[in-house]
Amino acid sequence: MACKYRYRDEILHAIVRPCAGTTGPDFILVDDNARPHSAGVVQQYLEAETIDHIRWPALSPDLNPNQHAWDLLHAAVYTRSVQPVSLSVLANTVHSWLDP
Repeated sequence: MACKYRYRDEILHAIVRPCAGTTGPDFILVDDNARPHSAGVVQQYLEAETIDHIRWPALSPDLNPNQHAWDLLHAAVYTRSVQPVSLSVLANTVHSWLDP
């Protein structure tokens, strides 16, 4: 089955639609410009189910708050004079950064 149909059937119909129904009229689906998300069958489904949606720009790390957290974590770990040499040392480094 093509990705666009699986996305429509297994994600939108099975998960998003029930969630939108319980959330109420303020529900807004946020997706990106991935091919399955922008396929005609998906757009038709969203219109037929009256699910409002907005597009998140694809590959936009500047708009992704997680990307900023990873950048800060990377800087905190790799700008140290002694680099972590094991997972436990890395974990301690991260914990010391989070709880100074």
